[in-house]
Amino acid sequence: MTVYFAILTIILTLISTFFNSKVNKAIFYLSGFLISISIYGLVHYYYFSGESVFILSIINIHFLPLYYLSGPLLFLYVRSTLKDDLQLSKIDFLHFIPFFLGLIYILPYSFQSFESKIAFNTRLLADNGLIKSEYIESFFPNYINLVARPVFLLTYTLCSGYLIFKYSRFKNRKHSPLIQRNNMIKWLKTIVLIAFVLSFFYIIITYKYLSANLVVKQLINEMEVSILAGICYCIIPISILIFPSVLYGIPRALKGQSKYLDEMNRQAILQSNEPLEATAKDILNFLDESKAYLNPKFGIQDLINGLGIPKHHVYYCFNNIIQNKFTILKSELRVNYAKKLLLSTKAKELTMEGIGMESGFASKSNFFAVFKEFTGKTPLEFIEAEHIDNQYKKP
Repeated sequence: MTVYFAILTIILTLISTFFNSKVNKAIFYLSGFLISISIYGLVHYYYFSGESVFILSIINIHFLPLYYLSGPLLFLYVRSTLKDDLQLSKIDFLHFIPFFLGLIYILPYSFQSFESKIAFNTRLLADNGLIKSEYIESFFPNYINLVARPVFLLTYTLCSGYLIFKYSRFKNRKHSPLIQRNNMIKWLKTIVLIAFVLSFFYIIITYKYLSANLVVKQLINEMEVSILAGICYCIIPISILIFPSVLYGIPRALKGQSKYLDEMNRQAILQSNEPLEATAKDILNFLDESKAYLNPKFGIQDLINGLGIPKHHVYYCFNNIIQNKFTILKSELRVNYAKKLLLSTKAKELTMEGIGMESGFASKSNFFAVFKEFTGKTPLEFIEAEHIDNQYKKP
């Protein structure tokens, strides 16, 4: 079952990344971690099952450097989420040294013909002891990689767990939303726990395999732990699809960020459960003052550029504080602006299409459709209704 779960994880991860990468770039760390451990699981499955030498020849060795990325990517995802900061320092590039060493290691194998790779993997499947001494025409026996990969992942898993523990000790973090913070801590604990289970499982399997003179490899894939490990692969991407809010991370309000609040209001917001309320008010005030929505091409990226705040902060504010979608709020503002134009003297100077264009609508049909959706009336019906109401209001 591991092979199916691993493949499903890769598919779900790619889908999640495609649809959510614009929200928070930290998902690239998470996606890299998931894909690398999934490929690792596939290699283990096809090696221990021996079902297809052809597939094993494609995925074995070629993806070895990726296995050394799984730990660092998990660590960087956890750290960037807790700190709400994706920046890498110069020292962070040390995490990728094993990856580059892995690239050097597989160079001799990579340039072999595919027939040679088929022959190599056929020998590997036929002889349980070959993997303990085979050099693959490189610098050291392959069994060192077998041991190093899960140990490397386990080490980074423990480091990631320490970051979460250290962060959790400081309960008084007023710069981040309480509910989102608690949800993200649970989410990160789940990811790290899954990584720990997978790395620990592969260490046990590797130890049993290398320490025994003879192992029936097919039995390893039939172990209950193997099935549980396969299920672990799917938990994270499925959770992303069901609960996309986990991608917001732990958005942190920046000191002095708001352009519209005085110091007293700013401090009051930071003491509340929604410290990003200041950001939400900035968003609404920016829209009100700039009238940027009157540009038919105005999109959320323009809003982000205008305010100079991270995209996942904007998404969080819309979904949790403003509690309205950006597209709906934009249409509502355009309709309200159109109402004012329709009741002003400009209504005599402009055509209906002109009023729609002035209000930010791309076309007359779009203007009429959205206006009726929000008011229940066409622009002409709205004008007539307002005139009737004004007549009744006259003494």
